[in-house]
Amino acid sequence: MSRLSITLPPLAPDYSGAASAFFDLGGIVVMHDASGCTGNYTGYDEPRWLNSRSAVYCSGLRRMDAVLGNDDKFIQMALNAAESLDPTLIAFLGSPVPMIIGTDLEGMAAEAEAASGIPSFGINSTGERYYHKGASEVFIKLIKRFAKPFEGERSKGVKKINVLGMIPLDVGGEMNYHAVTKFITDSGYELDTLTVKDASGSKIKVKDKGDGKFTFTMPASKVTVSAEFAEIETLDFADVSTDAYYYEAVKWAAKKGITGGIGNGLFGPNQPCTRAQIVTFLWRAAGSPEPKTMSSFADVSMDAYYAKAVAWAVENGITTGTGDGKFSPDATCTRAQSVTFLFRAIGKLVDSKAEFSDVLADSYYANAVDWAVENGVTNGIGDGLFGPDNSCTRAQIVTFLFRAYQGK
Repeated sequence: MSRLSITLPPLAPDYSGAASAFFDLGGIVVMHDASGCTGNYTGYDEPRWLNSRSAVYCSGLRRMDAVLGNDDKFIQMALNAAESLDPTLIAFLGSPVPMIIGTDLEGMAAEAEAASGIPSFGINSTGERYYHKGASEVFIKLIKRFAKPFEGERSKGVKKINVLGMIPLDVGGEMNYHAVTKFITDSGYELDTLTVKDASGSKIKVKDKGDGKFTFTMPASKVTVSAEFAEIETLDFADVSTDAYYYEAVKWAAKKGITGGIGNGLFGPNQPCTRAQIVTFLWRAAGSPEPKTMSSFADVSMDAYYAKAVAWAVENGITTGTGDGKFSPDATCTRAQSVTFLFRAIGKLVDSKAEFSDVLADSYYANAVDWAVENGVTNGIGDGLFGPDNSCTRAQIVTFLFRAYQGK
């Protein structure tokens, strides 16, 4: 034994990848080693370990136990822990020493499961392979054990699925992220909603950064991230390409009944967005509530498509018109007006201040701009400018609305 040598990987090894894959499943993970491997995992390889408790243990393998292969002692230790922790599963992970002496981890898992009734897994990690190998072995065993083949007809609508394959130290970088998203979209699904909750079950605000990326502020507790996927619905607008920056926003707006386009199968993304259109978008996004009374603007007829939306907007303090008893429904909405309407409809004051040279602190839209920047609705037009008087297109307004509602 003293002359035996093996080559270990310079990066996090397979047992760390396996432990990472098991991390959030509420089980007991026992590394069969003399504590060195566990220390490596908990001290260096797993960023989640620092902010949460996880049942990852060391077998405390010693020389005599290693030589004699004292499996009964190892199994009993795990069973004793299971009695007090009530885990969802038990996992036995290998390391260099048990690999050398030929420990039957799968057999040990079978004995543990027979004695406890708890699903148990033996993972043949050796410490010689890379991180992703151990994670892959775990994912495959979990799928084979728990995934059931689909039976019956597939119905349209939202589907809830669990996505395996995303772990903190995945050596593939973003490769797995792109592979998982490609698999989902190729299967005819897309992300519908993303929900993040803290340990108490309270929702955490999520910001949509675009391109399928989201951010949130990590609390001082564990979080649960759940995603709902819906079958992909294609847009009927001939003038909205799938690679346009506003594609997802227009799709969302159409799905929610916020806009039906301008007719003839067109959305009109580059057309100016009028004040009538933006308050109508906001009104529909709010569920098209019935106003208590109609507005008294001289330029808003009772039978106009936007009449109820304008009345609702006035009732909720979103707009007071443009003066002289007018609303100016056909006037093009500016960037200042658009963020102000959104802020008054669903926003709230924020502590941060946006620094734009063309936004004065005492302007009517200053608080709205602060909120819009803080919530990722808009970051200005570049060169330190917000462009408050710039006209907004329909594509821009729907994108602002989409971003604002993703953060609600």
